[in-house]
Amino acid sequence: MEEEFCLKDSPQEVIDVGEKSGIRPKGRSYNQEYSIKPCGIKASEVAFGIKCACVSIIDDNPGTLKEIAVGAGPWHIESMKMICNGDEEKSNGVLSDILDEFFGLKL
Repeated sequence: MEEEFCLKDSPQEVIDVGEKSGIRPKGRSYNQEYSIKPCGIKASEVAFGIKCACVSIIDDNPGTLKEIAVGAGPWHIESMKMICNGDEEKSNGVLSDILDEFFGLKL
């Protein structure tokens, strides 16, 4: 059984399409004021952590992403393309180049 949903923080056009189909937005809305409180969570830090987790599957050997994605599924490839601004060639690059260009980090 396939369940469709959209998040409350989705872009308005996604929410509008969902509501026309009878799908009500779910989840919690993010309030930036919580991020400045002690132990507050910033959405940018969560996003950075997710990106780091995505690139952690590759190394400095060319073609690693394609090798890993065979058994792991297409989401690794899609997430790496998103990190690399849609550039499929760069998303199949080596870790040190991706960290440098898209994270500003040196390996």
